[in-house]
Parts: sequence; C-alpha cells; structure tokens
Amino acid sequence: MSTTRYSNPQILIHWLVALLVGIAYVTSGHPDHAKTDFDKLLIEIHITTGLLVAFLVLLRLPLRLFAGVPPVENADSPSGKLAHWVHLIFYGLMAGVPLLGWVTLSAQIPDYQLFGYALPLWTVPESWEHNLGEVHQLLGNAFVILAGLHAVAGLLHHYLAGDGTLKRMLPFLK
Repeated sequence: MSTTRYSNPQILIHWLVALLVGIAYVTSGHPDHAKTDFDKLLIEIHITTGLLVAFLVLLRLPLRLFAGVPPVENADSPSGKLAHWVHLIFYGLMAGVPLLGWVTLSAQIPDYQLFGYALPLWTVPESWEHNLGEVHQLLGNAFVILAGLHAVAGLLHHYLAGDGTLKRMLPFLK
C-alpha cells in the first residue's frame, strides 16, 4: 500500500512513544534507591512508561503491516538505506529496552506493586542484576541518543533538503 503520509493512528503512536520514552528517561532510577514517596512515584512512572512503550510497539507493528508506510525517499541511496536500518533498530529498542527493564526489575526485587497491583515478574538469577541493569541503561541511553539524531535528521530533511520526509509524520503539516 503506497501513501505519502503515515496514517493518523501511526502518527499518534509515534508521538506517544516519543513522549513516553522521554518521560521514562527522566524518571529512571534503581527501585532499591527509592527512599522517598516521590522517588517511588518516579520509579512507578518509569516502569509504567516502559510497559506502555512495549504495548504501543505491539500495536504499531500490525498497524504498520496493514496500513502500510510511505516509501522512503531515495530508498536506494545511502541515506535511504540508513533510514531503513535506523527504523529496524528503533523497533528493536522499543521492544527490547522495556522487556530488558522488566527482566532487570525481576532480578532486583522479589515482588513489585505497580500502582497497587502486583506486576508479574520473571524468575531471574539475582547474580544477573548488575549486568542486566547496565545493559538496560546503556540501551536506554542509546535509544534516546538515536531518537535525538532521528529528530535532527527529520529537521535536516525538512529545512535543508526540502523534501517531504518530516511532513509524513507530523499531523499538522500536509
């Protein structure tokens, strides 16, 4: 299915994920280090936003399959090929970082209440906690850096190249 823009649900999910990733990034922290109620709230927000990102990627993938996506401009060029790989990496990070966070949480504590409800946890060797946490943090930071570069690339496409790349994902630019 060929189109020049993403569908409105795809645009909404894109910007929700961007917002949630930003919130998750600024609220990150170790649950064992949460001493005050505010610290605990930040951890709950972090975990909730991560789970929401994972849920939204589960919605986004079939939507992408059924609604289609606009073709990448100059898909055979180096920048077109880079765009393809960046999108694959984004999908991996959108699914992998929250999943790794959930597994890391499982290694850190025996049970967790998320807004009063028991969050199901994985059985993970406690000895994995440090490494899992480091990888989760590293991939989370890589996700935010890649998202920043993605935003800069969109602005460069719009203002320097003058193509329609940015307009495909902005609801207010046609």
